[in-house]
Amino acid sequence: MHTEDELLKYAKELDIDCVNVSYENENKNKILYLKMRDIFGVIDFAKKKGIDTIFYEYIPFEQESFKIYEETIDYLNYNSDEYNFIKDKIEAYNDSIDEEDFDKPITLNGYCIYQGQMIGVIEID
Repeated sequence: MHTEDELLKYAKELDIDCVNVSYENENKNKILYLKMRDIFGVIDFAKKKGIDTIFYEYIPFEQESFKIYEETIDYLNYNSDEYNFIKDKIEAYNDSIDEEDFDKPITLNGYCIYQGQMIGVIEID
């Protein structure tokens, strides 16, 4: 097998762009993910290839998914002594979740379509 340096050198000699990607199959959508993991990499790729549209989605944390609810405690089947021991800790934890800023997105998914293939990145903050 050729080394990455050999591959890049040969491609450059032929004026061919090489883009380092990883392959993931998520929800049956096949996306080639750029290794650089930065939306600007997708934009640069699109510009080089004459692509004029980038698709993106910001995904926030869902505050409610971090809280501990009565249903969870009931499911864990704590006895009354155990429950009394952790009750205040759970309330304090839930209060701390209420104080967090959930308006800022945690993930940015971005991609473009090149020759029928989705090329993208996932940025996680």
